[in-house]
Amino acid sequence: MKVTHIVASMMTILALLFIFAPIFRKREVEKTKLEREYFSLLEKYKSNNSSEILDEIITLGIKLFKINDREQVKNLIEEDLTKLGA
Repeated sequence: MKVTHIVASMMTILALLFIFAPIFRKREVEKTKLEREYFSLLEKYKSNNSSEILDEIITLGIKLFKINDREQVKNLIEEDLTKLGA
């Protein structure tokens, strides 16, 4: 393999990364925002066991985990609460 082939393939890969990076970055930023809100609500729920906060966590968990079943989301929330030491 010649050096020019290697350089050309590297340039192609870099060009593709620059083209598609904003798309993936947008999704990553949205997911990070959801995760921040989710864990801040978990901390609030940990200090104040309110059903209103739990409902907010469940609706946010549906968006975050992309699961439509409330019971599965509630199980995941309970797992996260046990990991946080609630």
